[in-house]
Amino acid sequence: MSVSEFSLDESWSLDDDDESVEAPEGSSLTTSSVASPSVPGKQSLLLRAKKNIAGKAANSGVGRALFKKFADEETVHLLAIFRAMVTRYSDEKTGKAMQKNVVKIFVKVLILYEDKILTEENFQEIYGLFRKMCALLKNSFLNLKANNQTGSELDEATNQRIVARLKEMHSSLHVLLSPRLTSSSLTRMNEIFALMATEKFIKFIFADQDLENMVKIFAYYLNHY
Repeated sequence: MSVSEFSLDESWSLDDDDESVEAPEGSSLTTSSVASPSVPGKQSLLLRAKKNIAGKAANSGVGRALFKKFADEETVHLLAIFRAMVTRYSDEKTGKAMQKNVVKIFVKVLILYEDKILTEENFQEIYGLFRKMCALLKNSFLNLKANNQTGSELDEATNQRIVARLKEMHSSLHVLLSPRLTSSSLTRMNEIFALMATEKFIKFIFADQDLENMVKIFAYYLNHY
């Protein structure tokens, strides 16, 4: 089932506070659980080598190929929507730069995962936060639609909740990735969230022409992952 065939039927609306989208209880994501290896020498050198390898791959044709291989159709589509929205919000240069930042971070995380430096367990808290974000965006859109309101009528309280969710995700990602990525990669991640996690940007995308397509992808994620 492709996202283009997916319906935003209110009958299966998932509340943002539904237990099924809470971060898993007893999540292992803590500063200590993802800290750099404490044993000096060989392990720390290996970690630095992995950072460099990840950096080279993300800047190469190999990195772009990895993204296309492992990102599903919906994620590629979402990235295209994100770039288009940022371009309309700012300009083409910024849109392209943000897309590039996302791809590079995606590839670097993928390499760390493939090398078992990061595991599924490390991502449980972020996964829970991401599902809550998807649910909040979808439900906010459906509530506006049910009340015959346009996206531009998004209320301030909901806008602030969305921004807070984004900031939570940024914080968790930083805890997880800061021991594993170079400072330049972390700067790229910070730039992404500095753009997204603002009331001005959220207000803009809710009035954007691609909002419904974006929400359909988030709904698809909730239903399939």
